[in-house]
Amino acid sequence: MNRDPHLSLRGELSLRRDRHWMVGYAALVMCLPAVMALVRVPSVTGKGAVVTVAMALAFVGLVRLRCARQLERILDESTPLRTDLGEDVDH
Repeated sequence: MNRDPHLSLRGELSLRRDRHWMVGYAALVMCLPAVMALVRVPSVTGKGAVVTVAMALAFVGLVRLRCARQLERILDESTPLRTDLGEDVDH
């Protein structure tokens, strides 16, 4: 993974959070065609493979969404270390 040398830790965590949200929802959406394919697969072995793939996708999606939620909590609890010079900050 190429890292931008000007990216702060907060920016990197935000990018990682966004990636977790995107991959998590994509994995959950890909479960639906796998489950719908159960009707079309004739053999028991094929149905077992389809169920395995659907369960794996659901697991990956749920884990990625949980990671994104935890990163959101971390980012909400932390405060940015520097502010832009033009901003008015109320203390």
